[in-house]
Amino acid sequence: MVTSMIRERLSWVGHRVVGSGGTSKLNRVVHLDMVNKKAVEAISAVSKKPHGIFCVDLKEDAKGAPCPTEINCRFTTNVHYLSLASIKLGHPEWNFPWLAARLALEEEIPDCAKTDALPDDLWFTKNTDMGFTMVRGNHWKAGEVF
Repeated sequence: MVTSMIRERLSWVGHRVVGSGGTSKLNRVVHLDMVNKKAVEAISAVSKKPHGIFCVDLKEDAKGAPCPTEINCRFTTNVHYLSLASIKLGHPEWNFPWLAARLALEEEIPDCAKTDALPDDLWFTKNTDMGFTMVRGNHWKAGEVF
């Protein structure tokens, strides 16, 4: 494994029940050892020698344990968050698409944390046809509404 991160989805665009699918509106980076472990176990269950990009969705069961619900062998909708954080905060090792491209071309990549690659004080927001934003820590700003 080269690197990974966990994104917790906190709310969805529209009136969906949290956890029922759809486009997430508010997300945050979290560090949870059990989630990292379960994701790696899920990937190992489908491939003895994983190669390429894997994205594992997990949902808590009634006891709060993370359970895999799907594995995608591609980048998912959070990929732009990684590029945004990488560029805005000056960490090329957080730009997973860039890392994947360099690896595909057999080029050197910077040192990367195997898990919890991004700091756990990043928040990402998006809405349909309205782009996305990144907030670090508690640096939220209110704007005037007309």
